[in-house]
Amino acid sequence: SGCIVFGSTSFSLGNDFTSIHNCLIQNRSDNSSISAPQIGISVSGAAKQDTANSSISIQGNKFNNIRKGIQVTGSANGSWNILQNHFYFNGTVTSTSLLNPISISGNDTISAIISDNFIGGSGPFASGIMFNVSESAFNGIQLITPFHSTTAIISGNTISGFNISPAFIGIYSFNGILVSGGASEITDNIIGSMTNPNDITFSANAELLFKAINSTSSQNIRKSIVSRNKVSNITSYGTVGSASIANTLIVYFNDDLTVDSSIVSDNIIRNFSYAGDKDLYGFLISGGKALNSKTIVSNNVVEGISMSNTGYAAFSGLQISSSPAIVRGNRVGQLATTNSINIATK
Repeated sequence: SGCIVFGSTSFSLGNDFTSIHNCLIQNRSDNSSISAPQIGISVSGAAKQDTANSSISIQGNKFNNIRKGIQVTGSANGSWNILQNHFYFNGTVTSTSLLNPISISGNDTISAIISDNFIGGSGPFASGIMFNVSESAFNGIQLITPFHSTTAIISGNTISGFNISPAFIGIYSFNGILVSGGASEITDNIIGSMTNPNDITFSANAELLFKAINSTSSQNIRKSIVSRNKVSNITSYGTVGSASIANTLIVYFNDDLTVDSSIVSDNIIRNFSYAGDKDLYGFLISGGKALNSKTIVSNNVVEGISMSNTGYAAFSGLQISSSPAIVRGNRVGQLATTNSINIATK
């Protein structure tokens, strides 16, 4: 179900060459006591190949007070362009909160471009005051594709303006961008404002599982790229990290490449304040699986890290795990700033 629904078809072609542009999709403005729609645009079904839904353009829309903005759970192939949309809550509905603004989990080969979208805040362009998110998880952009899909493009998106305050103490999972299956290019995205302190905050009730960018590819012939992304002004007040996954990973990258070199380069992690008792990684990279497919890790910056818990938590600015790699030109800390990396001692 949803405000706009694409299902399966009994004909020889799916719902193809469809554009949804410049729409306002929201709760009823005349009665805020009525529950808001759960899903803005829904795509489901088991159809594949010609009978699946393809050549879909979703552009310039505003999703206001919608828990799940764009949900694709099947019956999708071909090109999907999700561009210049806005996902926000303006505070008129208190019984729900943003969970999955963009989620694509197709059952067939997909060519996806997800670019220049704004997620968060109380108005378009992730503007306005921050809003509470009372769920137990949040995936800003989630893309799960079959491994043989063409390289997905996720670029120029902004995820900003969150005050995440669960009602009870418990695990809270946050993925800004989550990609798995096929290869992807994740470039020029912003997670957390570069100028507003504490732009994304997690209250003391959140036992945090955090990944700003979580990229895992299960194919071995097309390289993936994570480049020129900015993660900044994130604050977590919870003093307990989740025991189920011990570590907080700001950027996690993993692929099975054997014939090319994936790239993790020119990313910035800045002003991350963490009170939890688990280990914190700026970058954790497990890349190519052959000597001729070294992961290139270059010109990344990690600075302004504060870990206030006096337990045994450790910090790694950049860690390479189980991967041949070329590591060059990266910087952890800032020479001109005292205590740019500040880790409490027991």
